[in-house]
Amino acid sequence: MKRHNLSRESGYSLLQMAIALLVIGVLIGTFIGGYDLYKKRTAIQTTEDNVKLAVNSLQRFKQLNGRLPCPASLGAPRGTRPYGVETNCADVSVPPGSTPTPGSNTVGGMDGIGIQLSARTIPATPSAAAYQPRIRYGMLPFRVMNMDEKQAYDAYGNRLYYVMTETLGVRQTANDTQGGIRVIDTNGVSILQPSGNTPGDPADADTGSFVLFSVGPDRAGGYNFLGRFTQACAAAGMDVENCDQAIAPTYRYAVKSMIAGNLHYDDTINYFSELPDTYWVRDENSPENIVDTSPDGVGVGTTAPAQNIELDIANSWSNASEEQQKLPMGTLRASEKVTVNKICPASSVGTDARCFETRNIAGDSSDPLTAGDPDEAGEGMKCPAGYYMNGIAGGKPICDLATVRCNSATQVLKGFDAAGNAICDYKPCKVTQKTNCGVNRNLPVAIVGTYAELIFGSSYTVGYTCKETSNTTVDWVETKAGTGLCSCIEEDVTDHPNCGNYYGGAKCTRVRHRNCPSGTYTLVSNDCAEVCPPKCKAQPSPINKPDPPTACPQYKTGAGIWDTLTFDMGICNYTAVHHDECTCQPQPSPIEEKEADCPNGFEGDGKFRTKVFDMASCSYKNTTLRTDCECNEEEEQILWEDPVCQPWEAPKTKTKIIQVRDGPSCTWGTKTTVSQGTCSSINYTWKAVSSPGVPPQGSPTYPIVNSSCEYKDFTSPNSKACSQSVGSQYEIYECRCLQ
Repeated sequence: MKRHNLSRESGYSLLQMAIALLVIGVLIGTFIGGYDLYKKRTAIQTTEDNVKLAVNSLQRFKQLNGRLPCPASLGAPRGTRPYGVETNCADVSVPPGSTPTPGSNTVGGMDGIGIQLSARTIPATPSAAAYQPRIRYGMLPFRVMNMDEKQAYDAYGNRLYYVMTETLGVRQTANDTQGGIRVIDTNGVSILQPSGNTPGDPADADTGSFVLFSVGPDRAGGYNFLGRFTQACAAAGMDVENCDQAIAPTYRYAVKSMIAGNLHYDDTINYFSELPDTYWVRDENSPENIVDTSPDGVGVGTTAPAQNIELDIANSWSNASEEQQKLPMGTLRASEKVTVNKICPASSVGTDARCFETRNIAGDSSDPLTAGDPDEAGEGMKCPAGYYMNGIAGGKPICDLATVRCNSATQVLKGFDAAGNAICDYKPCKVTQKTNCGVNRNLPVAIVGTYAELIFGSSYTVGYTCKETSNTTVDWVETKAGTGLCSCIEEDVTDHPNCGNYYGGAKCTRVRHRNCPSGTYTLVSNDCAEVCPPKCKAQPSPINKPDPPTACPQYKTGAGIWDTLTFDMGICNYTAVHHDECTCQPQPSPIEEKEADCPNGFEGDGKFRTKVFDMASCSYKNTTLRTDCECNEEEEQILWEDPVCQPWEAPKTKTKIIQVRDGPSCTWGTKTTVSQGTCSSINYTWKAVSSPGVPPQGSPTYPIVNSSCEYKDFTSPNSKACSQSVGSQYEIYECRCLQ
C-alpha cells in the first residue's frame, strides 16, 4: 500500500487569505468612493443644466409675449389643477409677507405663492405715482413655457424656485428697467451693474428682473413632488438669504462650499437684471400680429418722430448706402388707415405735376380746400351712372361705359370668363358685434356660407352663418342656438335625490363637482347604494298587466298575450314575466295577390305576387313575381318646339312634332316633324344712353336716334355717337344699338 504525506498537501494559508481580503476591500472601497463622487458631480451638472434651460425658456417667453411668465403654485401637489400653471400677476390680492401653503390646491394657485416687497422705489411719472415693486416667488410654470416637467426640478427632487418682479408679468406694465430684486455676492455686495454704473453703486442694489435657483442637496427650504416643505432653513450659512423668504427680496450668488457652518453654500442660482428692450412683441390673442409697446412714437428715417408713426422716406433714402439705394424704396401697409396728403414719384422734388393729391379720391365738401368743387362734394372723383372708372389721368377719372353688371345688389363683379360673361360673387359680411351674457364679441369679415361660433362669458356658445338676408343685403345670422353657461363657479354641489318609487320617500346624498368653464358635473361621492336598499317597501305581487289580455295577432288563436309583474325586493321594483297563449293556425297556401298596376305606357292586368304561408313565423312569405303588361306602341304625344333661327331672327311660329313610345322601357322615343316653324327678323334701333355731350350742330352727321341699326352693331361692345333733332339743330348723344 502506498502512503501519502499529509504535511505536503497544497492550499492557502490564513495569512494569504487575509491579505487577499484586505486587497479586495481596498479596491471595493476605492470604487464605492469614486462612484459616490461621480453621482454627486452628475447631480450638480443636471441641476445646473436645468437651471440654464429654464433661464433660456424664460428669455424666449419674454421675447415672444412681451412679459415674463408668472410663477406657478409652489405648494400645489403633482396632478392637481394649479400644478405647473402660471398664476395671474395682475391679481395683487395676496399681501406682502405671505408665504406658500404646502399642499395647496385651490383654483388659481394664489395660496401657493409668496410675496415680498422690494426696497427700491420706482420714481413717479406723469401717468403713475411712485411705488415699491412687489416680488412674487413660486414654482417654475413649466406648462406655459412648453418645458418637460422633469426640467422644473433639480437632481435632488426639489422644485426650482422662480422669483420675479410682479409688474414684469403683465404686458401693459412690463418694463425691463423696473426690476426690484437684489442679488449679492459672498461679501454681501450687489453684483448687478447696469451700463455706466460702477460696482457697488446703490442704484444697482435692487434692479433684478428675475432669479431662478435650486436649494441644493441639503434641501433646506425646498418643496418636493407632493408640494410639501422638505427641510427647515439652517441657522447659519451663505445660502440663508435664498432659503428664508421672510427676508426682503435679497438672494446670494456665491461659490459652492459643502463645509458646514457660516461658509456653507450648496445652491445653484441664475438671475437677470435687465433684458434687451423688446418693444415689438407678439399679441398673445393673435400670435401672427406684433405690437409696438414703446412709450414714444416709431420713426423711419427720423430719430425724433412727432407722431405715433412717422416716415421720412426722403431722409432715409438719401442717407442709405449705394447698395441700399439699388433696392426698392419700400412698401408701407396698414390694416386701418395711413394719413397722407400727396403721393409722388420717387424722383419728385419740390412742386411736381406728377404728384397726386389724395383729396381727389375722396374729397370732403367741409374741407375749405375742396369746397365748391363739384368733383369733390364729399364723394371724391366718380363716373356718371352707367359708367365705370378705368383709370386716373391729370387728377381726373377716366370713365368707360359699363356694359356688364351683376344681377343682384348683394353681389360684386370679380372678373370675366372666356366668353366675356360677368363672374359675380356675394359681398362679404361685415364685422358685426354680438352681445350675450353682458359681453360683446365681434364676428369677422367673411364670405357668404362661412360659419363661426362665439363664446360669451364662461362657456355660452352661439353659432352664426354669413347669409344673404334679402335681395340687397348679406349679414351674420344666428343658426345655432346658444348653449353653455354665462358664468360658472367651480365648486362641489350637494343634492338629495329620491331613492325610487317604492322606498317610502327615502332620500340619499350625492356630491358632484361642477367643472368650469364647461359647466358639466363629475361625481365625487354617492351613498345611495348604502342608504336606499334598507328603505324598500314590499308591494302587492304578482299582478297582471294589462287586464284583459291583448288579443292574438293575425293567423293566431288562443287566450291572448299578457305580462305578470312580480315585485323583487332585491332591486325594489317589479319584474315582468311574459305570457303568450296564442297558437298559429294553418292558412291557404300558395296564393297569388295583385301587387301593382301596369306602369305608364303599358297595357295588361298588372303585376302579381305568389305567397307561401310559413308556420314558423306564422306569416306569408313572398316568392315569384308574375307580370302581365305590354308596351302600348300606338300611344303618341304632340310636341311644339321653337325653330332654329339666325342670331338676328326670333321664332314666329312653332314646329309641330309627334312622338311615340318604343323600346323595352316603353319610354317616349321616335319624333316625327309634322309642320316646320317659321322665323322673323328682329328690329334693332339706336338708343341714347347718355345726356348730350357737345353743343347742338346744324346737320345730322351721325345716325338718328330711334333709327334702324344692324345686328353687328348690336353685338359690338362699343357705343357710337348719334343725333336727335331739336328744332333746326341736332344734339349729339352716346348711343347703343338695342333690341
